[in-house]
Amino acid sequence: MLPDHYAPRTTPFLHQVEALEAGYRRTEFAYLLEMGLGKSRVLTDDFCLNYLNDTVEALCIIAPKSVYTNWSRVDDENPGELQRWLWDGVREDVTIHLYRAGNRKGDVMSRLALMDNSRPGAKILIINVEALAATNDAEILVTKFLKQYRAMLAIDESTVIKSPKSLRTKACLRIAPWAKQRRILTGKPSTGSNADYWAQFEFLRPHNNLLGYRLFSMFRARFCVMKEMFMGGRTIKVETGPQNIEELANLVSHHSFRRTKKQCLDLPPKVYMRREVELTSEQDRVYRELKRSAMATLTNGHEVTTTLVMTQLMRMHQVICGHVKTDEGLVMPIDNKRIAALLEIIEATDEQIVIWACYRPDADIVTKNLRALYGDDAIAQWHGGRTQQERDREEADFQAGRRRFMVATKAGSHGRTWTAGTCVIYYSNDYSLEVREQSEDRTHRIGTVGTVTYWDLVCPGTVDEKIIRALRAKHDITRAVLRDGIAAWI
Repeated sequence: MLPDHYAPRTTPFLHQVEALEAGYRRTEFAYLLEMGLGKSRVLTDDFCLNYLNDTVEALCIIAPKSVYTNWSRVDDENPGELQRWLWDGVREDVTIHLYRAGNRKGDVMSRLALMDNSRPGAKILIINVEALAATNDAEILVTKFLKQYRAMLAIDESTVIKSPKSLRTKACLRIAPWAKQRRILTGKPSTGSNADYWAQFEFLRPHNNLLGYRLFSMFRARFCVMKEMFMGGRTIKVETGPQNIEELANLVSHHSFRRTKKQCLDLPPKVYMRREVELTSEQDRVYRELKRSAMATLTNGHEVTTTLVMTQLMRMHQVICGHVKTDEGLVMPIDNKRIAALLEIIEATDEQIVIWACYRPDADIVTKNLRALYGDDAIAQWHGGRTQQERDREEADFQAGRRRFMVATKAGSHGRTWTAGTCVIYYSNDYSLEVREQSEDRTHRIGTVGTVTYWDLVCPGTVDEKIIRALRAKHDITRAVLRDGIAAWI
């Protein structure tokens, strides 16, 4: 049961109350709520409860760069998570600092205020995981913050630390012991491998993993099927599938709260559609040349690695999307019918539309064509070519119905809410299962009213078709290459 001082700003959903009851007062806990179920609100309520109970006095949130500004944004039309959910008993004197690299005067003053013990109220530090991995300054600040205050430390979209060898994971594991409480938030802790669980739960209890395996190698040997393969002139062990799934699920359940949208929300169903796109004669010629080259490498080469195969697949995929990158790094357009197919779908509906592109050149060509037909004011963009201020402004316009189109790359696949869009078109698909699932749920979450239609543009008989088939079957492409056999993909 929750204490008497449980006083959220608005009435939560039942599953959010149940999650909070499960995690409240726990030193370490995982909120495994599927995308769109309000994990941010649960974490904020958890912190407010513990703050008012005097268990903690500060909160540090680590999140991907594409998401972390969601927490601190102040905008009455498109409010950030803290603006929306912090309780009245906490928000009055709170000090919030959004970490940015460098020594801007405003940022320096904000950091000084954050570390001022004499200031009343809660202290909240928000930092992106990329900065934490890249700069000593960021890790020093977070470590000092955790040492100075009794703090709750949380990782939003915790799959960012799924790889034990990555710099971001190592940085998070170094700072974790200094926190009073630790939380992870993700809708899908595994993106295709049981091995993804270990580092996330190691963060929750450093050096004494909650799942019972202090060494990653032992954990992987227990829960992953390993196969010896010859790559790069040496024999290595490669994961080819899961094992002991029920045992792992039982271990995870003791330290987490899991719900899916199907269990909690009466959301309308997703509808999947497919639009076939013919290759032009130029595309067909270049594609076949690349395919012959790839097969020659596979047949005659003494060594074949997954990296090489993925490079070949990417080049072939780029060709059917309408461009190719030369060895000199130049992006060369190729005559194609993909834009025409996209415009046919758009012209047949009056809905607001989210368009996903795997490559920046794809996003640019889509934007160029939409701008010519509908004007610049009709288009919102979310990719690395836009500043954060431009992204936030255009996102708010899209949600308010002032812009009809949102054109995005995988930079927008985490943490966004684009429920105004009821039609989603995949101009080109990313290879990552996580990106596909996350991108689908930008429009299918709390706030979705009507049925959401998902269109895939597909060139039949090409790798385009197999990529989509693998994603629909819940396979990460790299792992699918290993399982299906290298030559089969080409």
